[in-house]
Amino acid sequence: MKLRFGNLEDIILAKKAEIQASQKELNELLREECENVEKCDIRLAGIPCKSCLLQKECREESRKIFDKADLLEEEMKKMLKKVKYLLTELFLSQNEGIQLKHLDLELFS
Repeated sequence: MKLRFGNLEDIILAKKAEIQASQKELNELLREECENVEKCDIRLAGIPCKSCLLQKECREESRKIFDKADLLEEEMKKMLKKVKYLLTELFLSQNEGIQLKHLDLELFS
């Protein structure tokens, strides 16, 4: 049986690298946000966030960062779903007599 996508192993490895890069970006984003909160000069001076005049701005900035983190997580979930599909495709293509059922996934969107 000839594979539809060429060398699926290479495609799977490329998708894995994309997921790892996204995970690294997500980890760095969250690390920076935690560091920003923990090393806040106002907070270190003993002023609680509830009393800070910059509370609204800080919360807005944090919300933007966490929105970006949520988008990264969603993209990673989509990529994982594609890798799962590709692994299934690879497994099925290596086993004679098994019918392939395609799930109408957009593999490279």
